[in-house]
Amino acid sequence: GMIGTFFFNRAASMSVSLQKADNGQILDFDLEELTTLVRFNYALNPYLTISLGYTDKDSNIDYFDHKEPSLGIYFSPIEF
Repeated sequence: GMIGTFFFNRAASMSVSLQKADNGQILDFDLEELTTLVRFNYALNPYLTISLGYTDKDSNIDYFDHKEPSLGIYFSPIEF
């Protein structure tokens, strides 16, 4: 889900997603994963948005567990 508001007169939003996957088998073991993603977006101006996020993938096989932060910079097209 996603929620948005204005912060210091600029668009801000937060999104959270959950994804469950049954990814078949590896060496005769069932592989099940739950991925959680949290992301914050903030518009610095009408043409530039920054995004900070964090992903946590929890697998029933520890080797496939994964956690990572993310940083995004998004540019909107400028028309002349």
